[in-house]
Amino acid sequence: MEAARKTGQTLQGAFKYCVDDSGQVTNVVTIQSTQVQNYDAKIATAVKKWTFKPVLLEGRAVAV
Repeated sequence: MEAARKTGQTLQGAFKYCVDDSGQVTNVVTIQSTQVQNYDAKIATAVKKWTFKPVLLEGRAVAV
Protein backbone atom coordinates (compact mmCIF):
# COMPACT_ATOMS: atom_id res chain seq x y z
CA MET A 1 0.00 0.00 0.00
CA GLU A 2 2.94 2.29 0.55
CA ALA A 3 3.75 2.11 -3.16
CA ALA A 4 0.20 3.15 -4.05
CA ARG A 5 0.36 6.03 -1.57
CA LYS A 6 3.63 7.33 -3.04
CA THR A 7 2.22 7.33 -6.58
CA GLY A 8 -1.10 8.85 -5.55
CA GLN A 9 -2.89 5.76 -6.84
CA THR A 10 -6.40 5.21 -5.46
CA LEU A 11 -7.69 1.76 -4.57
CA GLN A 12 -11.40 1.02 -4.77
CA GLY A 13 -13.39 -1.89 -3.48
CA ALA A 14 -16.86 -2.62 -2.13
CA PHE A 15 -17.70 -4.47 1.07
CA LYS A 16 -20.93 -5.52 2.76
CA TYR A 17 -21.09 -5.92 6.53
CA CYS A 18 -23.65 -6.91 9.16
CA VAL A 19 -24.09 -5.21 12.51
CA ASP A 20 -25.57 -7.06 15.50
CA ASP A 21 -28.01 -5.62 18.02
CA SER A 22 -25.14 -4.35 20.19
CA GLY A 23 -23.58 -2.36 17.32
CA GLN A 24 -20.68 -4.76 16.62
CA VAL A 25 -19.77 -5.78 13.07
CA THR A 26 -20.30 -9.54 12.78
CA ASN A 27 -19.68 -10.37 9.13
CA VAL A 28 -17.80 -8.70 6.27
CA VAL A 29 -18.10 -9.81 2.64
CA THR A 30 -16.07 -8.50 -0.29
CA ILE A 31 -18.45 -7.40 -3.05
CA GLN A 32 -15.79 -5.90 -5.34
CA SER A 33 -12.11 -6.60 -4.75
CA THR A 34 -9.47 -3.87 -4.64
CA GLN A 35 -7.42 -6.17 -6.91
CA VAL A 36 -4.45 -5.90 -4.53
CA GLN A 37 -3.31 -9.19 -3.05
CA ASN A 38 -4.16 -9.52 0.66
CA TYR A 39 -5.54 -5.97 0.92
CA ASP A 40 -9.19 -7.05 0.93
CA ALA A 41 -8.47 -9.21 4.00
CA LYS A 42 -6.81 -6.25 5.73
CA ILE A 43 -9.85 -4.09 5.02
CA ALA A 44 -12.23 -6.80 6.31
CA THR A 45 -10.18 -7.09 9.51
CA ALA A 46 -10.35 -3.32 10.03
CA VAL A 47 -14.12 -3.17 9.35
CA LYS A 48 -14.73 -5.92 11.93
CA LYS A 49 -13.31 -3.52 14.55
CA TRP A 50 -15.90 -0.82 13.78
CA THR A 51 -18.74 -0.21 16.24
CA PHE A 52 -22.03 1.58 15.75
CA LYS A 53 -24.93 2.78 17.81
CA PRO A 54 -27.47 -0.04 17.73
CA VAL A 55 -30.30 0.41 15.24
CA LEU A 56 -33.61 0.77 17.06
CA LEU A 57 -36.90 -0.59 15.72
CA GLU A 58 -39.90 0.21 17.87
CA GLY A 59 -37.53 0.97 20.73
CA ARG A 60 -35.62 -2.32 20.54
CA ALA A 61 -32.08 -2.83 19.22
CA VAL A 62 -31.97 -4.99 16.08
CA ALA A 63 -29.30 -6.51 13.88
CA VAL A 64 -28.86 -5.06 10.39
